[in-house]
Amino acid sequence: MSNAFALLGLPVHFDLNVDMLDQQYFAAQATVHPDVFVGRSDLEKRIAAQRAVTLNEAYHRLKNSQTRAQEFLKAKNIPIPGAGGTTIPASALLMEVLDWRERINMGGDLSSLEKELTQRLTHCVAQFDNVADDKLPYCYLELTYIQKTLTELTISRQK
Repeated sequence: MSNAFALLGLPVHFDLNVDMLDQQYFAAQATVHPDVFVGRSDLEKRIAAQRAVTLNEAYHRLKNSQTRAQEFLKAKNIPIPGAGGTTIPASALLMEVLDWRERINMGGDLSSLEKELTQRLTHCVAQFDNVADDKLPYCYLELTYIQKTLTELTISRQK
């Protein structure tokens, strides 16, 4: 798939304006709507249908912060940590993640952990558009682990 930002005519920014994303998506989808292709050849209809699928995939990748982070890195030609065996040094982050998981496994009142992770996620998201490109893989990992830990926290509360 091509760069999701370019497909939807958006600048490469992690902190997207959701209204602008929606507007761009609906405008792009309108150009490939089946009603536009009434009376056209089967080939043109198939191409339009495939373009609609591609636009839909791009839209959903940008709506989700995790996949938007991947698109952001791809748009900047930065390898996604973990993809294709690429790794980066992040031992301090991994130690923090182990601590978070231990706190979850211990149970009890986890509201302080949830607050800490939510604040850190907010900070992490804000950093994406402002750090140097060489720091982006670490930001991606941090975002990934924080979101995953918040999910684990929610699941542990439901048990």
